[in-house]
Amino acid sequence: MYTLDEFKLKMKAIEDFNKEHDEVNEGIKLICPGTHAMTEIGCRLLDSYVELLEEVMEDTDSDYSWISWFVYDCNMGKDPLEYTIDGIIDEMDSVEKLYKVLTNKGE
Repeated sequence: MYTLDEFKLKMKAIEDFNKEHDEVNEGIKLICPGTHAMTEIGCRLLDSYVELLEEVMEDTDSDYSWISWFVYDCNMGKDPLEYTIDGIIDEMDSVEKLYKVLTNKGE
């Protein structure tokens, strides 16, 4: 299992990939306005990277993954969604909160 600093570094790689991927897609829109074409280059690699993080962080005990949920559904915290643990409702809006949930450690 990674420390918080190591985990933040690994998650930053995903954020950087997503940013570069979005920039490529914006470039495609400039070249081909009105098209719905998007590049999927690197997406399989990203999926594999996320799966590897899930294994290292032992995020494999449930029917869903907190890490996948954070990366894809919460858009890396940019579109936070609510979650409930032990009756406490919170929004998943940061890598630090994700780490806390994964490790059951305080901030």
